[in-house]
Amino acid sequence: LAPAFYLTAPIDDISRNVIYLNKGSQYSGIQLFTTLAHEGFPGHLYQTTGSCQAGLSPIRALLGFPGYVEGWATYVEMLSYRYAGLDETLADMLMYNQSALLSLYASIDMGIHYDGWSYSDMTSFLNGYGITDSGAARSIYELIVEEPSHYLKYYIGYLEFLDLKDYAKETLGEAYSDRDFHQAIIRIGPAPF
Repeated sequence: LAPAFYLTAPIDDISRNVIYLNKGSQYSGIQLFTTLAHEGFPGHLYQTTGSCQAGLSPIRALLGFPGYVEGWATYVEMLSYRYAGLDETLADMLMYNQSALLSLYASIDMGIHYDGWSYSDMTSFLNGYGITDSGAARSIYELIVEEPSHYLKYYIGYLEFLDLKDYAKETLGEAYSDRDFHQAIIRIGPAPF
């Protein structure tokens, strides 16, 4: 089971929001903080309730756009490092580390499921990044083989939001603000990129 997940509220009672924490994950500190940012506010829970409050038709809740939904949650998870009360340099290092890990997992996912990598191919790839622990490699391989394209919706969706943000900054210039950008994303609701 995932470390945590947001159980999407019923479309006829948007006030029933639940986040499950997997006690087996033993998350605490910064891991718990960023996980709750991903699952809760400003992640999935906020995206769901905010889009509903923006007046989106309930039928939109039935449409699935996993890259958009998980991309948003990953985007705000990355931002949450800067709001965790950490030293700015440490917050940035942790954010970039998490981004790099997701990038590695997404690359391995494509390598295995698109390019046909074997376990040996994957370990060679990891070795190129200094990851040589065979137990860790086996765990990563089994995790990715079990759920094809799982990490792509998180990482590619996240990259799409970074591109959207850059586009908004370029287009709006001095009129750009993070707050307005984030509010526009929530008002639009989940959609295809």
